[in-house]
Amino acid sequence: MKQPRHAVKYTLAVLLLAALTTTEILSATYAKYIISSGLVADSARVAVYDVTVSGSADDVNLDAAGSTNISGGNIENQKATVTKAYAVVNNSEVAVSYRIEVTLPGGNLPTGTSMEVTGADCRTEGNTFIYTSSAWVLPPKTSDSAPQNTINLVFTTNNTNNAAVTDLTGIGVTVKVVATQID
Repeated sequence: MKQPRHAVKYTLAVLLLAALTTTEILSATYAKYIISSGLVADSARVAVYDVTVSGSADDVNLDAAGSTNISGGNIENQKATVTKAYAVVNNSEVAVSYRIEVTLPGGNLPTGTSMEVTGADCRTEGNTFIYTSSAWVLPPKTSDSAPQNTINLVFTTNNTNNAAVTDLTGIGVTVKVVATQID
């Protein structure tokens, strides 16, 4: 019995997709150094790949940072700024570039509040703010030290009404580093 013409096309498309997927999986790049002796006993070792972020507590309290003036029964908060410092450390045997991802559990910053990293570009994906900079590159770790960079995440609010004040009791943030091998 002869198969319909479109069934053959679909079968060929599936086989092509399987071949491309297998090629992609087998050609992935991994952090590695190769040590060759040129003798029968050649060997290789995988480089250490370890980039970490550490820093201040993840709860930002802008209410405590602002000064409050009470006049005529109205609460007016002055501009309040809180800076959180995070250290990005490269314990890898390879150089890396990286980006910072800040996730807000509530999805948005409170009314009248902004968040920035000086010298970095920002884009958002859902409730995650992704900061990037071409200057964020760390060389490999040496026997003496692990290269590091400090990133300052600055939260600023300009509260002018009671609603904004109650929005700022605490902003929970999660900060992570996404690093990429560059050598």
